[in-house]
Amino acid sequence: MTQWTLTNTVKKSAEEHEFWIKGKQVLKRINVYRWGTFILTTENVKPPKIDKKNPDGLNIEDCGYEAEMEGMYDGCSVDYEWLNKTSKKERTRIEQGLEEAGSHYDYLENDGWVLEDTEYWFYGPLEIEKVKE
Repeated sequence: MTQWTLTNTVKKSAEEHEFWIKGKQVLKRINVYRWGTFILTTENVKPPKIDKKNPDGLNIEDCGYEAEMEGMYDGCSVDYEWLNKTSKKERTRIEQGLEEAGSHYDYLENDGWVLEDTEYWFYGPLEIEKVKE
């Protein structure tokens, strides 16, 4: 088994996507970070077969290797996407509540939302280096 660091090489190209569910509503929270690092494990000494140019983005969980987050660093922005039809009135209520809340986790959970899944994405060129033993 060999370990490798996988990092983004362009600022603001590491993202955490949280999928929040409430009934039939789905809210995706996108946390953007300047930098991120994951440790990938391969069965042999060959580097992971990942396109370092990464033209379409890379969902870390779907990269084909065991991946463990080392860290997501220097969060710089947050955005929300509604993945289904939610009334404008309801969107406004939730978005205002999120702006006023100290913690989006507490606000959403107290409002009946459940964190269903989290994905980690890198966009743009990647760097892969063998972990020094």
